[in-house]
Amino acid sequence: MPDGHTRRLRFAGASLAIAVGLAACGQGGSTTTTSAATTSSTPPASTTSTTAPSIASGFQPLAMSFVSSSLGFALGHYQCAQGQCYQLARTSDEGKAWTLVAPAGSVVSSLNPQGMYFADAAHGWVWGKGAAFTTNGGKSWSALVLPAGSVVDSLAVVGSQAYFLLSTPTSSPPGTYVASLFQQDWETSGGTTPVGGFSPVATPAPSGSLAPGASLLGIDIGRAGTTSPLWIYDPAAGASTSLPDPCATSAGATSLPLLSGGRYLAAGTGDPASKAAFYALCTANPGAGSSQKLIYSSQPPTSSATSWSWTSVSTSAPLGGLASAFATSPGSNLAVGAASGASFVYTQQSGSTSWTSLTDSSLGGAPVTQLEWIDDAHVYAVIGGPEGVTLGPSTSSVAYYSANAGASFVKLAF
Repeated sequence: MPDGHTRRLRFAGASLAIAVGLAACGQGGSTTTTSAATTSSTPPASTTSTTAPSIASGFQPLAMSFVSSSLGFALGHYQCAQGQCYQLARTSDEGKAWTLVAPAGSVVSSLNPQGMYFADAAHGWVWGKGAAFTTNGGKSWSALVLPAGSVVDSLAVVGSQAYFLLSTPTSSPPGTYVASLFQQDWETSGGTTPVGGFSPVATPAPSGSLAPGASLLGIDIGRAGTTSPLWIYDPAAGASTSLPDPCATSAGATSLPLLSGGRYLAAGTGDPASKAAFYALCTANPGAGSSQKLIYSSQPPTSSATSWSWTSVSTSAPLGGLASAFATSPGSNLAVGAASGASFVYTQQSGSTSWTSLTDSSLGGAPVTQLEWIDDAHVYAVIGGPEGVTLGPSTSSVAYYSANAGASFVKLAF
């Protein structure tokens, strides 16, 4: 799921009342018809040959989503006559082979897509300058109506509800935003409504993220610090609880200052398992392309602990690179994405004290823009993603997949 979250480019002032389809663009299939010669009065016979559309040359992954360890989707873009076109690809064998979902062209190109998530093989979302929803596995899309001018920061699904974290610009004071939560019952409707039990929160920038647990939703608004809150939303109770920020003052034994924006929220299985455990990655003391990566965990309140609190995880991630992504598996395996000169994915299995690492230097230190666990064994990453992608003759984003909890990764070929 999203969001272990990434910092995405933000867009404001977009109207979401748009019709989104799969417009022809670039690599579409071609059809030719020939007539057989005849000297009788019988009408000429026709034969038709069709070239099936395929994934475009130069396809670069922007976002991925797996609904099982084998079945997944990849949203990508490529250069075309119109400048930039989008395609959605599908795999059923852990990313070994990919096929085009629909004829080549724009997959909600008007959204300038920044993220994607599929809840199952049929139902999925793409978001950027708005959000669009599919009920047929990406063959066609419909725009979701959200408040005008809102930036879609993040999307997550808990139960039958899809939640949208929105940042809407305000004029007083200028340059500020209001973060709010909307929901969609994706099993029955494409309509969206404000979430009761969660009040809009002022934020200096649209940079929040959602961390879905089993039946709870973690909400990270803004940046690290006491004025940028964390929340836990309980859909069953229709109420939200504010959490202390583990990154505000906690930076290890030496109390090192934190990076601006150096907080990432993720969720795993909690106690009880029907709830969730939440994890926060705090980045501190950057220097020479490296930084501390301190991880804290928080369990749901119990009879002996009446409020949420944070506990330091015994081992921090390796120093190399500045953090750009964070994710946990259902069983609380950890993954951290970082970059500086090269791109890194660090993984640790629950209960272990050691980390394994993937290093990719091909993109010159592009950030890890998406990092997701499918289950405790399968994890994937997108490097480059929508942040700073430059289309050109060289690849500017890549995707990796691991079937052994990060012990080794395979670069995906589309």
